[in-house]
Amino acid sequence: MLFDAFLCFGGQVDYRSFVAEKDVTLKAEMALDLWNYYLSNNLDSLKIIGTELLHDASELDDDFGMAVAYRIIGEYEIWNGIHNEGREHLKGAARHFLSLENYLLYSECLVSIGNSYFIEGDVDDAERAFLYALDAGKKSGDQSAWFAAELNLAKLYAARGDTAKAIDLGIHFKNEALRLSRFEATSNAYGFLYNMTTNDSLLRSEYLQKSIEFARKSRALNQLSHALNNAAIEQFYKSRIDSAEILFQEALTLRRKANNHRLICEGLLNLAQLYFEIGDDEKATVYIDSMIAHALATNQRLAVKEGFVFRCENLKITDDCEKLVKLQTELDSLEAHDAKLLGEIISIYKKDEQQDDNNNSWAWLTGLLSVAILLGLGWLIYKD
Repeated sequence: MLFDAFLCFGGQVDYRSFVAEKDVTLKAEMALDLWNYYLSNNLDSLKIIGTELLHDASELDDDFGMAVAYRIIGEYEIWNGIHNEGREHLKGAARHFLSLENYLLYSECLVSIGNSYFIEGDVDDAERAFLYALDAGKKSGDQSAWFAAELNLAKLYAARGDTAKAIDLGIHFKNEALRLSRFEATSNAYGFLYNMTTNDSLLRSEYLQKSIEFARKSRALNQLSHALNNAAIEQFYKSRIDSAEILFQEALTLRRKANNHRLICEGLLNLAQLYFEIGDDEKATVYIDSMIAHALATNQRLAVKEGFVFRCENLKITDDCEKLVKLQTELDSLEAHDAKLLGEIISIYKKDEQQDDNNNSWAWLTGLLSVAILLGLGWLIYKD
């Protein structure tokens, strides 16, 4: 039942208590506990608690409650592919937390903004966000906050090809997560190190098993789905197709249960790729069509493009190839249009910066200039 999905693991906070709470400050604190659980286990519930809190906080003009609500809503939007709006909501929340000198919540907002940039391929702005988050985390006094951005930085350096630096950060993050018994973070670190280790099969196997072990301990659905997905890929490369299929399906089931639409699309694409590689084009088509349908229904525009690329390049579906050619032409036009708007966007953020000189940690937000061209992919494919 849907209501049962709102019960918070551990019994400290549940949805019933959250709804019944009349003190907006306490309700905001309860929402933060629920955010931590729902982010890993039920993304759709993030929007529900965010809008519920925003309604109550707005009626009482409670700034802290509204900041927490916008932080939650922004996180939900980013994970559902609505990046511009999500970053704006997180930016507003972060400014309020900074004014309160709540460096923990400020740092967490910056990590989320950095993740949004990284997902969209804006590595430079992502790095700025993560570095500021790391610095704010150190100021927070929270034992785990200071290193919360570290694994994100490691992934960023890996994307840039700086493997040694990425692995060093990943190992340090893993050790700190183990020391603090942060099982989900530990699993995430082991999964990263597994993907970074290419020449030592025994070490890779150990990292993979540790990633699954700590994901199960954490009881975080998204993290366990990541670990099982890695295991499925490992089985596939070892030509153990049946095992790979079972693990991919298990990971997809967890992602559906968590309502994580971006990861659901990734899971459907993985299965389409598996069936294509073993020569079952019929099943590959079923899964890639399911991915495109889900991506369109949930605003996952990058996934829509990936789906059409797969249909064009692998399944040789001519209509989709024609759509991709048209899409690239329109993207070129869109990029030219964006260049004309660049000066206006610069002036907007410079004025914003001048009005808030004391909060110079936000100077990096002028990097919001890199407006996400690919946000329009799904719409452009079906235009006309």
